[in-house]
Amino acid sequence: MHLRIATYNVKGFRGDRHALLRVLRSLDADVLAIQEPPRSLSGPRRVRSLADALGMECVVPGGFPFGGVTTALLVRNSLSPRVRAAGARVLPWDLRSWVPQLRERLAWPSRRGFSWVDLQDVVVVNVHLGLNAAERQRHRTLILDTVTEWGPGRCIVVGDINEQRDGDSWQAFAQVLTPVETGPTFPGHRPRRCIDAVFAPPRATVLNARVDTAADAVIASDHLPVVCELTVL
Repeated sequence: MHLRIATYNVKGFRGDRHALLRVLRSLDADVLAIQEPPRSLSGPRRVRSLADALGMECVVPGGFPFGGVTTALLVRNSLSPRVRAAGARVLPWDLRSWVPQLRERLAWPSRRGFSWVDLQDVVVVNVHLGLNAAERQRHRTLILDTVTEWGPGRCIVVGDINEQRDGDSWQAFAQVLTPVETGPTFPGHRPRRCIDAVFAPPRATVLNARVDTAADAVIASDHLPVVCELTVL
């Protein structure tokens, strides 16, 4: 199966909305994995509206409980007949690991989740791991258990890992799947860290992969999008 997949942390649509739309159109993705869709009650409606503007189908709209407020998935309309199932899982929230950071940052942690779409031959899994290392460890284990259950040979994991290639979570995913080589994605205006990733099935052929550094991408979000074209046997 041939797919063009894009992953993009859109910062709750708080950047330039017109620039965001131009970026997403230019990515021309078969599957668009979004992290940090709007968290408000109107968030799922806004994601569906975005899908309509792109001529895509929204299969996971984000917002609680649809993706644990942190992920959403869109697919190209022509690909819709191949969608066998789509869904999301809210990941467990353990405040104990956050207590020290809550005291220091006075910031409330966000509820995390991951989502997926089953395209018969391929399952695309969209993840958004947290800022806390202990939380990332627990969440990546649950995600990898799900990937193992579905079969790593047909799973593509994409998303915001919130750590770089030498991090424990990145390495854990790389033991099961193949990390696709791309460049730094964060912060968008001066990218230095590669924290947005695509992990392909071991037997996949990656045709091309890149980070979109266009001016529109820089003003649309604080991350840069990654787009990857690949064939899964």
